[in-house]
Amino acid sequence: MKEFIYALEDLFIADKLLNDLQADHYYIAAYQRGYKWKSFGPNDQVPLFLTDIYEAFIVDTSEYYLQYITVKKNDEHKNWLEVIDGQQRLTTISLLFYSFATHFGFENITKNKVQYERYQNRAIFDEVIAYDKEDAEIAKLLTRHQDLYYIYHAKVCIASFLELLAADEAKSFYDYCRQKVKIIINLEDEMTAAEEIFSNLNDNKVDLTNYYLIKGLLFTKSTRPEHQKKLFNEIQEQRNRIARNWDEIDNWLHDEVQNQLFFNKYITIGNEKNIGINSLLNALKPVATDSLQNIPLLSTFIEILKLGDTSAIVDDYKLFNCYNDNLKTQAKAEAQLANIHQTSKRLKNWFSDNEIHNLIGYYIYTNGKLDEILHLGSSDLKKSLYQHLNKTLQFKGRTIKELNYTEDRPLLNVIFLALNVFALKNDIDNVVIDFTHRFDFHTYRNNDWSIEHIYPQHPDCSLKDYEEYYDWFLDKVERKEEHFNEQLIEKVKQNQQVNEEELEALANKGFDEHQLGNLALLQSGNNSALKNYIFPKKRKILLNLITKGAFVPQHTINTVSKLLNNVSVGGEGLGFSQKLTEWEEADIAANSSWIVSTYNHLITILATK
Repeated sequence: MKEFIYALEDLFIADKLLNDLQADHYYIAAYQRGYKWKSFGPNDQVPLFLTDIYEAFIVDTSEYYLQYITVKKNDEHKNWLEVIDGQQRLTTISLLFYSFATHFGFENITKNKVQYERYQNRAIFDEVIAYDKEDAEIAKLLTRHQDLYYIYHAKVCIASFLELLAADEAKSFYDYCRQKVKIIINLEDEMTAAEEIFSNLNDNKVDLTNYYLIKGLLFTKSTRPEHQKKLFNEIQEQRNRIARNWDEIDNWLHDEVQNQLFFNKYITIGNEKNIGINSLLNALKPVATDSLQNIPLLSTFIEILKLGDTSAIVDDYKLFNCYNDNLKTQAKAEAQLANIHQTSKRLKNWFSDNEIHNLIGYYIYTNGKLDEILHLGSSDLKKSLYQHLNKTLQFKGRTIKELNYTEDRPLLNVIFLALNVFALKNDIDNVVIDFTHRFDFHTYRNNDWSIEHIYPQHPDCSLKDYEEYYDWFLDKVERKEEHFNEQLIEKVKQNQQVNEEELEALANKGFDEHQLGNLALLQSGNNSALKNYIFPKKRKILLNLITKGAFVPQHTINTVSKLLNNVSVGGEGLGFSQKLTEWEEADIAANSSWIVSTYNHLITILATK
């Protein structure tokens, strides 16, 4: 395959490309799909084709490159140059010059230069230019032939654009399109069948996602400086280097652990997941600085398009259009690529640092915005993240001991997450945050943990549980808790069968289940493994989960195991009850004491950051 760069006029006038290849015209075979470029909204292909070229014209860009077109000599007719890839662009270019001729009388350099097998050598462009949709027969024709429908609307869109041009500007714009807009022609070997080439090209194509469109935009623009020439081999070598960096970033961010730490939730853009480098492209999308609205003619053109019926338009390429609208020069595209590369290195450094890892994970999981900190160096980053941590833990009008499940669940979710992420330790008679361990944000999120009751408000207890944990029920009645009547106590002591109403009375506790000391991070939802089981059953399941390697927050483990220790130097014991399978008022008080003490220590530490 050979490659050549041609201005548009050199693609069509007789003594240039066609003459060099001894061809009369471009030929689009029947195996090609029909014309499908849309023309209805500002971000459809035809409007973008026009506005991009016009912007390049306004700023006097020395060259404006369209994408590749792949051609080969036709096997049967050597004077036909068969278009294998690029029909959409070639058709739109032809419509543009036919419209130039119709509106301004300029030379139509594409006249009879593009022919379609499916139209049997009809002058299809002349026909479409003459179409009037108000004609009932034409309206029926457009309804029946989707190909002609899109070509017709492209013609209308181009006409709307050209009508905005004054005569002198129209001539300058026409000359720019002829001489400065260029295409790279891929010339395939004559020995290879066109259908085979077409099949290979289409089999290897990926969906036109935001990811691939932005990649193509950045790779193309960043390697084509406006004021100097580069050999094709130089461009390819530069693109290969960019591609290696790009793929490395994409692979690293496809790992769910990294991606979820920084970006937390998988959102979709159209049908695309926000994973891999897509996450970074979203976070670093350019801020509009040179909007089309700043060019009066384009602003008017966009308003005209908006007056049309856009109800069926879904902008699946909003992210790409943001990049395309704001990276019009090589310098801006190159700067954006450098920003993506440098930011990825920054994320890798943050990920490898335990302190930053825990701080940024907490920041993201408490609704911090990544795009507000991406530009910060490590020192400023830590300062910002500690300020965020301190701010999320503040509340007014009550003490922490007074917080409860009913009124303060969102705040308690944040506080308990902080107490688990930022574990404390004694260091030479000082209480400090222990960053020797990294909190597992990835597993934490996937397990859907939230603030729950250690001893449930409405215990889920069966007669089978009564049999399995009979000793626990017996211990309860022997301590004669106030809410048990004497008849029920005797019934349990004699190991007699109880009914459901009596079982419910046995399972319930006589304390306030919503108070601070009866709370911890547990799996939420009716389908979780822990559910609303009585404490000994819940504790057993929880310990089994830990044994199997399941993620359980450290405070939760230490609470149900009654291993909590006060971090204060020389602090008193917390006073847990001795029986591990029981959860009673003393345990609630001990857990509450630990939460209050640890929270206060953490607030004191954050005041110094």
